[in-house]
Amino acid sequence: SDPFSSSHGMPLMGGNVDGRRRRSAAVTALLATVALYAAGWRAVRWVNSESTSAFLGGRHCSSVDASRCALRSQAPEVIDVRPTYKVPSGDSVQNELIEAGKKGRGRRGRRGGKPKVMPIEDVQISGEDRKLRSAIESVVRDQENLRLSTPLAGGRTFVGTAASAGLAGVATLVASMGSWTLPLVPVFTGFLFTLTSTSESSALRSKGIARYHSGQASKLASQQELILSEAEARKAFLPFGVGFTAVCAAACVTLKLFYEEVEEAKEVAGNETLLEAETIFIVFFASIAVACTLLTGDAALRMRVCLTRRTDTAKKDQESEWESNNLPKSAREPDLSERVSAAVIAIGISLIPLGVVKLVPFEESPKEYLTVLSVVVSATAAALAAVNFLIAEKEFADAEQRVAIQSKQSGLAELFFALAQGEAAATPVWSAWSGVAVGASALAIEVSKWAAAITPWPAVFSGFRSILTAKLAKQEADASYLERRVAIRGTTRNENTDSLVAIGTELFRAQQQILSRDKSADRIRERLEELRQGEHIEFKALSSERRRLVHLVASELGMASVSTGEAGKRQVIVENTRPKTVQPEDDWFQDALLIPTYDFATSEYKAFFAEGIPQGMVKALVPAGMATAAGVVSPLLAGSTVAGLALPVITGGVSLLTVWEERSAKEAQALAKKDASRLLRKVAEAASLVGLGMMALGSLPTLQAVALSCTLASCVSLGHHAGPLLRLATVPLICVSIWTVILANQREIRVQRYLAGASRSVEGTFLPRMQKRGGLLSAWWFLPTVVALILPCDYPGKLTAASCFLALRVSLIFAACEKQLAATEYYLARSSRVFARADAWAQESGRNARVLPFGSAVAIVNTLITTALVPFALPLCTVLPVLGMFITVRAQQKGATAAMSAANVLRECTNVQELGAIKPPWLDRDPVPEVPSSEAFITSLDPPEQPQWSLSSVPKALGAGLGLLVKVWDETGPDEQYLKTPAERTVRNVQSDLDELRVSTRSFEKNWVGTGLVVGGICASGIIAPFVLSELVVEVLLPVVGAALVIFSVTAETNARASVSDAKVKTMELLDITATLEELLSASEMVKARMLGVTGVGAAMGAMSVVIYEGWLTGGYKWLAVTQSGLLLAMSVLMGAAAAWSIKRLFAVQHWTNMIMQKPSERDRTSVVGIHPSVYYGGRARFFARGNWRFWSVIAALPSILFFIFPLDASFLHKGVISVNAGAAVIAFALWLAERSIQKAVRKASQQMRSFALSEVFANEAENQGALLPLTSAATIAVAGIITFATELNPYTAAALTVAQGLVWLISSRRGVATRFESAAATQVDAVTQEFYRQTKAVQPKSLTWRQRLKRFLIQQ
Repeated sequence: SDPFSSSHGMPLMGGNVDGRRRRSAAVTALLATVALYAAGWRAVRWVNSESTSAFLGGRHCSSVDASRCALRSQAPEVIDVRPTYKVPSGDSVQNELIEAGKKGRGRRGRRGGKPKVMPIEDVQISGEDRKLRSAIESVVRDQENLRLSTPLAGGRTFVGTAASAGLAGVATLVASMGSWTLPLVPVFTGFLFTLTSTSESSALRSKGIARYHSGQASKLASQQELILSEAEARKAFLPFGVGFTAVCAAACVTLKLFYEEVEEAKEVAGNETLLEAETIFIVFFASIAVACTLLTGDAALRMRVCLTRRTDTAKKDQESEWESNNLPKSAREPDLSERVSAAVIAIGISLIPLGVVKLVPFEESPKEYLTVLSVVVSATAAALAAVNFLIAEKEFADAEQRVAIQSKQSGLAELFFALAQGEAAATPVWSAWSGVAVGASALAIEVSKWAAAITPWPAVFSGFRSILTAKLAKQEADASYLERRVAIRGTTRNENTDSLVAIGTELFRAQQQILSRDKSADRIRERLEELRQGEHIEFKALSSERRRLVHLVASELGMASVSTGEAGKRQVIVENTRPKTVQPEDDWFQDALLIPTYDFATSEYKAFFAEGIPQGMVKALVPAGMATAAGVVSPLLAGSTVAGLALPVITGGVSLLTVWEERSAKEAQALAKKDASRLLRKVAEAASLVGLGMMALGSLPTLQAVALSCTLASCVSLGHHAGPLLRLATVPLICVSIWTVILANQREIRVQRYLAGASRSVEGTFLPRMQKRGGLLSAWWFLPTVVALILPCDYPGKLTAASCFLALRVSLIFAACEKQLAATEYYLARSSRVFARADAWAQESGRNARVLPFGSAVAIVNTLITTALVPFALPLCTVLPVLGMFITVRAQQKGATAAMSAANVLRECTNVQELGAIKPPWLDRDPVPEVPSSEAFITSLDPPEQPQWSLSSVPKALGAGLGLLVKVWDETGPDEQYLKTPAERTVRNVQSDLDELRVSTRSFEKNWVGTGLVVGGICASGIIAPFVLSELVVEVLLPVVGAALVIFSVTAETNARASVSDAKVKTMELLDITATLEELLSASEMVKARMLGVTGVGAAMGAMSVVIYEGWLTGGYKWLAVTQSGLLLAMSVLMGAAAAWSIKRLFAVQHWTNMIMQKPSERDRTSVVGIHPSVYYGGRARFFARGNWRFWSVIAALPSILFFIFPLDASFLHKGVISVNAGAAVIAFALWLAERSIQKAVRKASQQMRSFALSEVFANEAENQGALLPLTSAATIAVAGIITFATELNPYTAAALTVAQGLVWLISSRRGVATRFESAAATQVDAVTQEFYRQTKAVQPKSLTWRQRLKRFLIQQ
């Protein structure tokens, strides 16, 4: 007999074996199966042990309990806050804290358990920092609550789980029926694989939806930011225009006083001509003031037109108020008619005083007439310029608030995309595990029916987990959409972004907090003072203002407070958590005024000499320095009269250099932000297209599983046991396979179009080759299908072989699309890194430019003081030009730094796919210390011990489970179907937490009261001065008072806006870390994409080996038998080599994922790069395999070799089939390991992305709070100018205006504190969230109920 004949071999898929052959085969299969699944489930348990707990920070608590846990973190200075305090030795302090923790009386009673002790080394953490960290964690918990509040039980979950369990049960049943039904086991396992792949497709589509919505929200924000930057560039001239007009008006006043002195000295009378030099000078300055007013009005008009969108009336009626106020898509210039009209109106307003002010007749005294006229016209022009400036600042502040809100919503959409990305990363792991089950079942049916009966059941659990994961990903994608919708349509909370309304609100709240005596506040204070240490109280059914009042009173008493609950049902919980403290006695005057002033002056003095004269500024500063020197010595050389004229003019001229430098720096900053916004728009567009590509790619896992299932089902029709119906079933199966290929081809074209567009958006230069887009007959894969149809097989064998190639085609399409997706994500990550650097430099430029308004304000005030003091204190005024020169040099230094940073933005944006050689600006900042989150300070008690399980509790548990199962089919109530979804509730809760973050802390900083007393004293001195002092002293004092109040308001703006820039630089550093992880992740995805293709080849080869073994017709020809054996041998060798190849790629995947898990520690990550797609797919890449990959490659090839040898009594052909299927199972297992490693890396990158997104949210909220400050600074400068000029006319009116300046400072200080608080939150987000994630991993589940343990286990990532 022919040893190669299939009639003498063991029939495939369930042959009859007896005696020793059966035992040896069963033992071999059993050992292989046990080893395979033991390793797999050990790995699964290891992964689960490291996974992040999603249960409210790992604590057994409801939302209220979670809030109480957060309250424990907010105690301010623990024990003693005096600077000289030392922690006592011994355990006395710890015992005191333990005793404090034993007191826990509240509305819900006492809590038992073992108390936790606060670490003594952490007592120096301030209470505001703890509250801030607790607020950050409350937002993180809201995200985790989305996962917990998603209803897992439902009809779809039950049907999917029941179908999976039913298929596995049927597979086990048919495996036990006999050898003739064993071929059905892989078929049913393939159906399980299809169910799991369906969930993977759903999760991938949800991930794509979330990516699309986050990209669209970011695109909207970047578009608005681009227009805002253009408007800011046009607005940059306004401060200089106002300053120059004010200097011209001051020059006119000075010349008028000079003329009067000269006339009195000369005592000249007679004819005066219009051509006298002094008259020409004053008319010249007045003309310059009017001309500068025209330029200022034109700049304001250009800015206003840039921010105004032209909308049809019909379309505007269909839009909401928020949508109708959107900025235009492109900036436009005003028409000529608009410019001419604005100029005519400005000239007309400037000449209005001619009809109001009574002038000397021209015929009597032409010189006096022109002098008074010039003074009045120049003052009117200066006032008009100031009004234009204020209106422009108000409009720009409104637009800036809108853009900040939309950018915040973009960050929230990115936040929920990160959640969806981390959730969806688990589904490929479960699909790969189901694929391993398919391969194991195809291998197990050849050796043992009992092993075959076991193999489908792990796929049941995979399918169940994938269904739950897909549900969670869907909810997170919905949340991302809702956040984008808020950015587009707005909500009731953010529709009003009017600056005047914000000013009124701040004044109302300040009046309630400072002046008003609210009886409800007294009642709240009384209730809180009754709380002993460790007790808490809940305030329910309060309005937002009442909740704010509770927070403020709690802050005054040093207690911890937090808001919880859903929007509309929120409550405030206050707890007295801190022990008795010894408060230090503060010297408010020293802390509020002396020390900050001394520190600022010292730092500025050192910086003045350290930075030197900027290059290119010498030509401008040398004449200014010479003029300053001339002004200083003018009283000695030219006399007091000439010096009285020269000093204000010189001081004003020098101050103009400062204001001009502010204009240049702000224009450079605006252009830098414009370049960064343009790059962000490209990145956002690419992200949106990647999301669409993911959505198109989502159906490919299902199509691949369907094609593989059809191939496995076709294999049943092979062999002598197949009846006519089974053989006929291959026809519809091949039709389904063809249809899957057609659909896959369409998806491939769509994916290619989207991803190619995304790559072009970010200047990606290379994408992996895709197949031609021709029809079904023009594709290269059609030839192997035709060859399969002419094989020497019966028609079921031919159709099954064709189905194998069709399934292979779908797998290769899937792998090719994954290649393109990985390459595109590389380009997207690299462009994000470049944008992070560019935007960081733009923020650095803005930080230096935002300091200049303070210098300009001081310079203008210096000019006003000089003008006011020259007639009374000439020797003192000789110092003021020197001060102005110092301010000018510092402005030049800051402006040069801002211009250099703006130039770095342009360098970074030159090549989007190449990191610049310049080190990013965050390297010059001190890193934020890794301070533990508030969970480390919790002194609350562990939950009580859960009851232990016993035999008596089993029936009760079974009854509870049956009751839950029955409730799945209950009808929903009349109101339940209208309830908000978990995504909607989570979005509202996050918005509420962000809204109440600022109100839950003090509205003033530590030294606010002291500074307020200083400001109040200055205002009081200005008010009473006209009543108690002489007219001469009042004319000197009131301008000084106005100038001093300007300094306080502008200082609040400078500090707050600088903190926003620092927060955004920190945010960009987090983005750089996130994009670096994404870039490394794309490298692992590139390697995995090839593994996907090889896995598809392995599955097709396994099915093809069955066709060659069962369906091959030799027809008595020996050469056909030899060909049959040779093909199986070649396929076995190929599969062994492919298994070894897969292991090498597995180690390459683990190399990149290990880099992600380690998280690049160096702050300069320029050298940390992934692998460029052109390098990898071009064949020039190193595979970066680390470890003993050669040894494991040999081990991976061993199953194909050993199964070709054992069992010894099997036929050559049968051993070849087993060898090929063993190699396919090894490849599938290697893919599962790769998917598992990538899942961990994606989860790590997702956590980092969440930190970045949350930091971006807080940074944009800080910018929203600080958008009002430039308006208040401009207002206080304008009021100071009015005070200076009104002092000459009516000192009582001028004195009353100091009250307005005090109110402006009140608004500025409160907004400044809020801005700095939000900025501090942005800088601390990463440290708090990362510590939060680490702590949730370490939580032991013993404190949870069995239902909570089950849910936590099922939804953990």
